[in-house]
Order: sequence, then structure tokens, then C-alpha cells
Amino acid sequence: MTIQVNLKQPVILEEVDSEILVVAGCALGFVAPRQPPHVLHVDDGTEMSSYGVKGDDLLVLVDGRDTRTMVHKEVADALRSAKEVVFERPKLLVAGAAEEDLAAVGDVRTAGLDSGVAGFPPMAIATREPPAAVSADGQAATARRD
Repeated sequence: MTIQVNLKQPVILEEVDSEILVVAGCALGFVAPRQPPHVLHVDDGTEMSSYGVKGDDLLVLVDGRDTRTMVHKEVADALRSAKEVVFERPKLLVAGAAEEDLAAVGDVRTAGLDSGVAGFPPMAIATREPPAAVSADGQAATARRD
């Protein structure tokens, strides 16, 4: 799903720190160079919230320029004069479940299979229970509820 946002001019951009920018009520986090900025938070009642931008969306285009080819400073400079930005909503990878099905399930948490395990992509696990504790060696700790 993509979300196209036509920004009101002038664009107000706040650089919170070296890894966070806020534009039109949307906090963007920079994870790594040449990776699209992630939406950390969207304030209610703001320009971005009116378009349906949500946490974890990815900023992929600024006036047609791919953010994956830009470093933090280039993204910030482009946003200052931007007229249009495009976000993508990452798809949840849950075996056999559509995104709309997950809304009825409850809490969705990401279970990280790190890149050190070849052939296993990250996946999401839908659960109503709090996440299980994980020990330092990566093994799940189980707790009994009586």
C-alpha cells in the first residue's frame, strides 16, 4: 500500500537529533544510510495523520526521488522544499493471514530472525499473549499460568 501526501507550503521541518526529523507532525527515524526513513510517530490531527500515515510506514519518495539512494542530510534537504512525499506500508508476513485478518487477532509482534540465519526472513506472529521472554542465547523462556 502506498500513501501519497501533498505537503502544505512552506514545509516546517524540525531536526530533533542526528537520527530523527519531524515534518508535518510525522517523526521520521533514520535506521541506516541508504535505507528509507521509518515513521516513528504521527501526531493526531496533523497533516500526515489526515492522509493516514502510521507508525512503521516507510518514506520512499520525496518529489519523485528515491530515499534509498539518499543519506540523512539529502533527505532533510529534499524535505525542506518538498511538495509531495510517498510512503509505503510494509506488509506483515504471517503464514496464511491477510493484513485485515490480523486486526481481529489482537497484538502483532515482530519475531526477529536475524540476518545470521540464512534463508529465514523476519516474520510477524499474531498473539493475544504478551511476548515470551527470550534468554541471551536466543532460546524462548516459557512461563506457566495457572
